[in-house]
Amino acid sequence: PIDNDPVERTFADKCCEREVLALAVRCNNYLSGCEWSGQVKDLQDHMVSCRFSLVRCPHNGCEENAMLACDLRHTEECRFRPVPCRMCRMNVPQAGMNDHLVMECMECPVICPNGCGSEVKRKDLERHRTQDCSHVQCMCPYRVYSCMFEGTRDQVDHHCQVEAQHHIAMVAVHSKALGDKLDTLHRSFSLQQQTIALLEEKLIEEHKEVKRLKEAQKPSTTPTDPTALLTDSTFKAAISNFIEEQVQLRMSDKMADLQKAIEPCEQRSIQANDGCQQLRGQMQECNKSLGQMGLTAARSDAALAEVDLRLLAVETNSYNGLIIFKINNFARRHEEARTGRRVS
Repeated sequence: PIDNDPVERTFADKCCEREVLALAVRCNNYLSGCEWSGQVKDLQDHMVSCRFSLVRCPHNGCEENAMLACDLRHTEECRFRPVPCRMCRMNVPQAGMNDHLVMECMECPVICPNGCGSEVKRKDLERHRTQDCSHVQCMCPYRVYSCMFEGTRDQVDHHCQVEAQHHIAMVAVHSKALGDKLDTLHRSFSLQQQTIALLEEKLIEEHKEVKRLKEAQKPSTTPTDPTALLTDSTFKAAISNFIEEQVQLRMSDKMADLQKAIEPCEQRSIQANDGCQQLRGQMQECNKSLGQMGLTAARSDAALAEVDLRLLAVETNSYNGLIIFKINNFARRHEEARTGRRVS
């Protein structure tokens, strides 16, 4: 209020509210062509359904506002409306369809970038480049056997067919080297096992020696003089303790030496076993490679035989039964046949 005094009690004036709600008004969109008029209390309900009200386009990316009466037509014509892609059937905004086909669609066919001329779906492009493309650069599959040839996939396939015998020889050399290495490891393993057996025998002998010394230091069971018995017992106990200490020291040193000698042998044995297993695996791979190269060589021989048969058929069918010979130095030989003498 004007006097700035706090108002403790207020109440709504229903009479004034009824008068205000009963006032006559026009639609807020009357400038756009809406002819509605009525009371204030009905204005809000009318605005919800007014055909001239502006509404935002529901499509993502479209910032246009259209009248409610024209909203359906705009929705159908909006360039941001979702339409199904003709390739992958995924809904894409109409305005971005070209970009989707060029950059994103996984079902859209594309040309191989390696230049082989193949047209594959985008989703299969990576598999084509790594497995099927004839222009991709790759290495000879026998590189592990020291073949350093590199080229396109077609060149590598042709190289494998032409150099099949050479590859077989390389694998054979590699297999022989592996066999020699395996034999060396077997011999080393056998020597290590023999060394371990000798050390174990030596350890058993040391145990027997300790047992013999302990039995030798046992006191006699038939003493006669008690004084001598006491003296002998004291002396024998001291000697026994001394001998036992010396034996323990000696055995400890020998046991430590034997343990140090056995540990390297065990480690070398383990390494030899591991090396043998690796060599066996490599030998199996070599055998597989030899089998594959044998099949390749057999196919090559079959192909050459077929070519020979085709050449024979062509020669048989092309000369109508006539055989053509090439005679070197024909002029000199003809003169010799005509004159009957040999021209030097």
